[in-house]
Amino acid sequence: MPASTIRVLTVVLAVIVIAAFVMMLGGGVLDAWRCAADGPGDSALLRRSRVEEVEDPYTYVATALGALVGGVVAVAFGQPPSQGASRRDPRSILISTYAAAYVLIGVAAVVAWVLKPPQCTPLLVKTLATTFLGLLLPVVANYFRQTR
Repeated sequence: MPASTIRVLTVVLAVIVIAAFVMMLGGGVLDAWRCAADGPGDSALLRRSRVEEVEDPYTYVATALGALVGGVVAVAFGQPPSQGASRRDPRSILISTYAAAYVLIGVAAVVAWVLKPPQCTPLLVKTLATTFLGLLLPVVANYFRQTR
C-alpha cells in the first residue's frame, strides 16, 4: 500500500476516534446535565448505568475510546513543545483537537460528577472524571516543575 494511502487512512481513523469519543462520552456528560430538568431515567445511557450492565458493549467501546484519547493527550503533554511543527500539519491539528476535546469533556465530566445527584451521573461519566483527574495531576505537576 502506498505511503500516502496509509497516511490518509490513519488521519481518517484518527478523526473517527475523536468523533466517537465526543459523541459517546460527551453524550454521557450531556445526559448527566439534562437529568435535573427531565428527571432521572430519561436516557438510555442512564438506564444502562443504573442497571449496571457491565457487559454492555457501549460501555466497553466508550471506555476504550476514553483510554485511547487520554493516552494520546498524556503523551502529547509529556513531550516538549515542538518549535518547527506547522500549525497546519494534520498531525498537529489532530493532537490539538484530541487535547481540547479531552480537556473540555473531562472538566465537564468532573463538574457533572460533583454537582449532579449520583443517580444522574452515568458510570461512563464517573469513569472519565476519575481518569481525567488522574491525568491532570502529573500534567499540572510537570508544568510547575518546568517553570522553575
